[in-house]
Amino acid sequence: MKKLFLVIGVISFLFLVGFIYLKANPPLAVPGITFYTYEETKRIVSIENNGFTSIKLKNVLVNGKKAKNVELGVSRTLQMVSGTIRDGEQITFHNINEFDVKPRLRDEEITRIIEEEKGDRQTIIHYGLRVTGNEPPEKITIKYTYLGIPYSIEVDVKEER
Repeated sequence: MKKLFLVIGVISFLFLVGFIYLKANPPLAVPGITFYTYEETKRIVSIENNGFTSIKLKNVLVNGKKAKNVELGVSRTLQMVSGTIRDGEQITFHNINEFDVKPRLRDEEITRIIEEEKGDRQTIIHYGLRVTGNEPPEKITIKYTYLGIPYSIEVDVKEER
């Protein structure tokens, strides 16, 4: 009976430590933001998954309110998702629930994929969110789950002029 309690205690402790580690090290990162010159309510936020399994996007808020429009941009080339490229061959935009954000690929993996897939690019290399608010955005909040654990990241997107 003591062994059973010990095993349950150790497993519970390991689960708690793992949970605390995951909450202290959120996997979603924002390496860049694109500002639109003529559309001050729109931003593109590049996102990267630094974890080891996929992220599910749940919701995006602009200044704490529901966004007017949110799209997940995916790039199957070396072109990062930014405001300089229109929806088309290099970048396509989708509903945020259409794709999970897979872990960031290592440089060697990207090189191999580009060489192997040549004209038929299937692997997503870069992700970004095209967000339109009802007012010029100052903060964008991205809500997501990772390993079933809910997370939230707040990004300062106020344009300094």
